Amino acid sequence: MLSSLLRPVFLASLAHAYVCTDFVVPITVTAPSYTPSFKEFGSHYDAVQFLVGLTTRPTEGSQSPFSGIQNITANFAIDGSFCTTSGDHNGSLDTQVLTHGLGFDKSYWDFGGEESEYNYVRAATNAGYAAMAWSPQETDNRARTTRTVSYRQRSKLRCS
Repeated sequence: MLSSLLRPVFLASLAHAYVCTDFVVPITVTAPSYTPSFKEFGSHYDAVQFLVGLTTRPTEGSQSPFSGIQNITANFAIDGSFCTTSGDHNGSLDTQVLTHGLGFDKSYWDFGGEESEYNYVRAATNAGYAAMAWSPQETDNRARTTRTVSYRQRSKLRCS
């Protein structure tokens, strides 16, 4: 009798548990870059004159604004987390792909940890979905163009 009364409480506590598997996918991208054949503009008038000439119908013998093509190669990585409820699903879950906004990382969706009421990963897995959150990483040691804020770190900050 007592075990049948405690069973719903035990099952409800399991419904909030989810398991995440982290992964990294390395990516190498090569893209063409056109080398300009014109010199630096001396004034705004020079820039306007260049654009007028560039957008005018070309005549025979007109010169291209580019002197050649150079391939540029960069290495990146996709840092991701694939999360499901802790039960067995036989690989048949619909998956939500979670993309954060500018200036954040994949932890945006896992805000405050598993017990937070604002945790989207918990809400998605409780609703029967798998959730895959991802963030791009640069691996060429180049300066990042945006600053990434980790919500896991941010949620621990206190204002005084």
